[in-house]
Amino acid sequence: MSRSGRISTAADGPSSVLVADPSPTDLKLLGRGFVERGLETWAATDVTMARSVLSGRQPDLVTSEMRFSDGNWLQILEAWRPPGPHGRLAVVTAQASVAGTIQALRAGAHHVYAKPVTADQILGSLFDGLPEDDGAPKELTLDQALWEYMNRAVALRGSIAAAARSLGVDRRSLRRMLAKYSPRP
Repeated sequence: MSRSGRISTAADGPSSVLVADPSPTDLKLLGRGFVERGLETWAATDVTMARSVLSGRQPDLVTSEMRFSDGNWLQILEAWRPPGPHGRLAVVTAQASVAGTIQALRAGAHHVYAKPVTADQILGSLFDGLPEDDGAPKELTLDQALWEYMNRAVALRGSIAAAARSLGVDRRSLRRMLAKYSPRP
């Protein structure tokens, strides 16, 4: 997914990106978005491939899913050395959780995005001066992650009461938290 003719993005924006995602569809869509914006783009479907790409080059931006069949995004982070002050790491995930979001931010990710996300949304929030889409939330806030985590617990356990027991909170408290942190339209 490499392209030599570059379109001007911004003076302080990236010129190259590594997109690491085990989903071929998500990889293709996000990669195409970066190519259309003139960035030299490399793709990786697993940690081994991403580390191989990073052994020969160091892109300005790395976007990575959290989990792969052969490891996780932290192994990709270990191999990446951002070139200059504009290097950014974005975690793009379909498996959002409070613990995962906090871990990603503490480990050095600049943003955690819930799928689906576009190249414009990532570039707009990570690099000043680039266009950002108006629409769905661009990054996963702590409130959204907490709400999704609690909802996933309810869905897995089958009831509010069972989810509350597994989370160690009172049933009525869980119900109030679900109402309080509900995503706003």
